[in-house]
Order: sequence, then structure tokens, then C-alpha cells
Amino acid sequence: MCFLKRSGSVAIVDGYELFASALGELIKSEGIAYHVDIYPRLDMALENLDGRRDRVRLLIVEWLTDDICALALSDMRARFSGMRILVCAMPVDRSQVFECLTHGAHGVFFRTQSKADIASAISLVASGGVYIPPSVCDETPSASAAARPSAPPVKPEVAVWPAGHAAQPVAPGLSERQRAVLALMLKGLSNKAIARELALAEGTVKVHVNGVFRALKVNSRGQAIARVFALGGDFRGGLAVGGTVH
Repeated sequence: MCFLKRSGSVAIVDGYELFASALGELIKSEGIAYHVDIYPRLDMALENLDGRRDRVRLLIVEWLTDDICALALSDMRARFSGMRILVCAMPVDRSQVFECLTHGAHGVFFRTQSKADIASAISLVASGGVYIPPSVCDETPSASAAARPSAPPVKPEVAVWPAGHAAQPVAPGLSERQRAVLALMLKGLSNKAIARELALAEGTVKVHVNGVFRALKVNSRGQAIARVFALGGDFRGGLAVGGTVH
């Protein structure tokens, strides 16, 4: 479990007052943060967050429409580069989830998930990981999703993770070490945890992470996952995300 008590608070933007209040209580009861601010609208949150950039470490924002969500996420990442962003939504298809990651979110959870799953999603994103609902990983792309302009082409030979096997993404331009680092990034491991896993210095891991970002032409871990998906990653039956193998 991640604890933000010493380093900052959480802000929630959600028009559903009862849900937002319950989410705030969950965050505090789980020890994720000592303080939670709730805003019914994004503009109100942004106005208040401008003066509190150093205190608010995690922003949970409700899904709006595809276009508004994309614009809002891009704007928030530009204005609050050090803030973690988690999107709360009713179940959507995986192309929409990965579009959120592409535009700067660090994860998406669904309102219909269990309390324990939602707490895990918030904790993981707060601690530096990327969260994707297990149902999205097991989803077979639908014809309507494939028809979306934003839906990337699927090339299964590029990156496939069979059920029961550790994620081993294969992406163009990555060295063997960078692929190993990317595989652990996709499991939600921090740089420090990756360093322990691979017996490397944390500074060396940072160099490899930056190399992965350059090779994939991305700026964040969430965008890296979305990029691997665009290269044809098969997320069904055992992709390592959210810190666990589903």
C-alpha cells in the first residue's frame, strides 16, 4: 500500500457527490492520503490546484466524453507535470482506456470494480505505477473499437504475453536490457524496484527508462503501455499490469 501522508494529498473531480465522498473516505481509511479535496467540476479543481502544485500528488478525475477527456488530460499534464492522474469511468472499451494513457493518464479504473480493486488502483498509481482494469486486458477488440480512428493496428507478432508467462515485450529499437526494463515497467515496478530485480544501480535504470521512452517516442509509463499496444501487444490472458499478473 502506498502512503502519501508525508508527501501530499489527493484531489477528486467527480460530479457524483455520493461516489466522490465514498471514494474520499476509502482513500483515507486505506491510509493512502491524510487529506482529500473533492470538486464537482474540473474548472473548479484546476483553479484551486494552481496554487497547490506541491501538495496535491494525485488527481482522480471522472471520464467525460472522449474528446473532452483527451483535451483535459493533455492540459493537466502540461500544467501539473509532477502530478499523478487517474481516470474514473463507467466501463469503456480498451481503445478508450489506452487513449487516456496516450494523453497523459497514469491509469483508469471503473466505478463498477470492487472496493478492494479501486483501492489497489489508487495506491498503485500514487506510488508511481500504471493501472489498467483486468477486464480490459482480457478484452477482445470489437469491430466498433477497431473502427475508431484512434484504435491502433494489431500486429500480434510484435509483442505477445501468453497466460502464465512473464511479460516480455518486443519493440523495435530496444536493446535486450531495455526490453527487460520495459517488461518490469509494465508490471508497475518503480525504478528502485527494477534496480533490485535486475541487480542494477537506480541511476542505470533511469538511463534505460529514458532510452525506452526515446525509442518508443513517449514521455511517460502510461504512454509507453499505450505505444506497446499500438505496436500490437496482445493484452489478453495474462498481461502484467497493475503490479500483478492477471
